[in-house]
Parts: sequence; C-alpha cells; structure tokens
Amino acid sequence: MASKSKDEGKKHEKEIKIGEKPFSEGQGKEAKMEELCPEKGGNAKAEDFVGELNDLKKKLEEMERIVEQLKEENRLLREAAARTAADFYNYKNRIEREAEQTRRRMAASMAESLLPVLDNFDRALESQDPVDATALKKGVEMVRSQFYGVLEQFGVETIEAKGKTFDPLLHEAVAVEETSEAPDGTVLEEFQRGFLIDGKVLRASKVKVAKRSEETSENGGNGR
Repeated sequence: MASKSKDEGKKHEKEIKIGEKPFSEGQGKEAKMEELCPEKGGNAKAEDFVGELNDLKKKLEEMERIVEQLKEENRLLREAAARTAADFYNYKNRIEREAEQTRRRMAASMAESLLPVLDNFDRALESQDPVDATALKKGVEMVRSQFYGVLEQFGVETIEAKGKTFDPLLHEAVAVEETSEAPDGTVLEEFQRGFLIDGKVLRASKVKVAKRSEETSENGGNGR
C-alpha cells in the first residue's frame, strides 16, 4: 500500500515539472542573448540621436554663416548710402555756390555794361551849356539806344506790339476800342513795352486792342 502511494507521488512530480516549462528552446536562447547584451537596442537609438544632432549642428552653422553674410551686406549698403548722401550734399552745395557765382558775374557784367549809359546821363546833367529841346531829345534817344544795346548783349529783346495781331502769350490787353479802321484783334496802341529773354516772356506788352464796331459788323465790314 505504501509502495503504491510513493509511485503515484513520483508520477505527479514529473507532470508538474513538464508543465512548468514556459517557453521553447529557441526563445530561451534569445532571452539569454538579451540578458548578455542589453545595450544592443539602445545603441541604435543613440546613433540616430547623434546623427540628428550633427544635422542640426550643420544647419546652425549654415544659418550663422548666412547671418554673418547678411550683416556684411548690410554694412556695405549702409556705407554706400552714407557715401551717396555725402556726395549729394557736396554736389548740392557746389551747384548752389556755382549758381551764386554765376549770378554775381552776370550782375557785375550787366552793371559794367550800364556804367557808360549812366556816364552819359551824368555828363548831360552836369553840362553848363544851354541846350534846346531838339538837342535834349537827341541825347535821350542816344542813351536809350545805348541802353537797349546793353539789354541785347544779355539776350533781352523787345516784343513787337503795335499793328500786330493780339497774342495773349505776348500781350496784355488793358484797353479795348471799337473801330472800323483796323481788323478785329489788332493792337492799336502800346502802353508799356514788353520784353523777351532767350525767347521767353520777361514782361508782356500792355496794349489797347481793336474791336469791330457794331455798325461795321452789321454792314458786313464795309464801314457803311
């Protein structure tokens, strides 16, 4: 009886040992390899991290290079702008000085040309000899002619007005007269002479302009 119980216990013990086997033989080898080399999976992740870090480092270096390049370009642009501003300032001052010098030279030249005219007036006034109206008129005409000659030297010329057709660009109508003796719009009289300088109006002539009378218009321009 006792021998039979002992045999049953051994049989049960074998069944328990066989059931406790949790994995196959191959799985056991892999588990042992992971236990022996736990750093195998971590090395791959570390290498990836180092690679990404190197890429970021290269990108950062490239960005720093671009920033330095932009700084240098900005410096060159600011220097060029400063030079341009200085050149413009110097050019502006030079032009203003030259314009002022030209104005002074022209004024001096005109004054020098007018001095003989003034001398003739002075001599006429200082003369003790009695003169008649004819001689006085002749003297004034001579001085006037001399004065106009000076104006011509500086490009100044008179505007023709009397007998010409009214031109609003050259003439200023200050009076109008109805008449049948002249065509409509004809300058009848000049009150103040006009002048041109280098072809441009310096002063317009002040004139009286003819206007066709109503009687002339009604008779078809025959004056009857």
